Amino acid sequence: MFHDRRGRLAAADQDSPPVDQIVAMMGGYLDAALERAHGIVRRPGARDGRVAGDLVAAMAGFRPQLLLDAAAAIPRFDRPVLLIWGEECRFFPMAHARRLAADFPHATLVSVPGARTWVPVDNPAAVAGAIAEFVPAPVP
Repeated sequence: MFHDRRGRLAAADQDSPPVDQIVAMMGGYLDAALERAHGIVRRPGARDGRVAGDLVAAMAGFRPQLLLDAAAAIPRFDRPVLLIWGEECRFFPMAHARRLAADFPHATLVSVPGARTWVPVDNPAAVAGAIAEFVPAPVP
């Protein structure tokens, strides 16, 4: 079950469009990014059904428990971590970036103004600059 774009409760089944199947699998997590998902997934998926099929297959393998298990290990990770985050991302807001950076013992957070979820696409120069500045950092 998921809420459609008009807020109605709906169910996705095998005959639903692939994006709707993904939304159903992910629950409400994609609601905030639905407009972006339509632009990224529907256009290529409309041209080539294999694109949407691949995305549905990939999402079927999504296992939230793996993420929960990994999250428990974050505070013990003793290496430098670089987080490059888009300030305008609606799916992963900056508050999440700050929280994640606080959980890593040796994290550097670089926020990129105007960038959204796909920071390397929105501002590749900012990503390259952040990496170039970060890489020489000594490992404790």
